Amino acid sequence: AELGGGGYDRESGALPASTRVVTISGGDAGGLLARLADPEDSASLWAGAGGQLCVQFTDSDTYPVGPLSVPAGGRLELRSQRWQRPLLCPAASEVDARWRIRLWQGATLVLDGLAVQGGLTLAGSALGGDDASPAVTGVQVVIRHSTLVPGGSLLPSGLPAAPDSPSIAAEVPSRTARRM
Repeated sequence: AELGGGGYDRESGALPASTRVVTISGGDAGGLLARLADPEDSASLWAGAGGQLCVQFTDSDTYPVGPLSVPAGGRLELRSQRWQRPLLCPAASEVDARWRIRLWQGATLVLDGLAVQGGLTLAGSALGGDDASPAVTGVQVVIRHSTLVPGGSLLPSGLPAAPDSPSIAAEVPSRTARRM
């Protein structure tokens, strides 16, 4: 079986019937991916999606990605078509060259058939967001047929640029930081 970022013949899982599917190509010149940052924004791709959204990449281009948020109980699938392997990399504006993803209570994120440069920083947001309910539960992250580039990026030699850098990090707010 083939492994890693999806430039081969592979089957993606079936989507729930109510899923809104948006296709994207050409490196996202239209800025569709930026519309995933705030589910409450009226211009968000989430508007009218009923909490079920799939963004399907139709080519193997490079896509700059910024902060992303999956609303409470929502499901977001980012996937490539068969035989494609798009590269998602943090936008130049990302401070630490990592892709920041906020998952609200009960949210699901699926990455399927992608190559991801820079690593992922996952943060949770509890409903209400107060000190009484700091835990986020029921969150799922599924990574299928995808490659998280080791060390964030590769040197010309092919070695990881930052070999000690984790591909996935969880951001856990401290009680002190939350009170300020």
